[in-house]
Amino acid sequence: MRAFDTEDEAIAMANDKPYGLVVPVATRYCERGTRVSNALEVRVVWAGAPQMNFPKTSWGGYTQSSLGRELCPFALAAYQEIKQVLLPA
Repeated sequence: MRAFDTEDEAIAMANDKPYGLVVPVATRYCERGTRVSNALEVRVVWAGAPQMNFPKTSWGGYTQSSLGRELCPFALAAYQEIKQVLLPA
């Protein structure tokens, strides 16, 4: 835990990390939680909510987390290679 003076300073400190997995945001104001969550470069934000993950959402992928986009249907795109094949009609 680190002290900060402004909301912008807190966001800058959180985004100044090589990994972007999870950030808890302690606030009693939903509007602030939403605003800060949108500014954070992380996969999961716990904004005044319990620490949980939903299995149908992706995990990882931001900054240098090196986990890719795991645990959801969108993860399949990481394993796909798009190719055009042109055949005579």
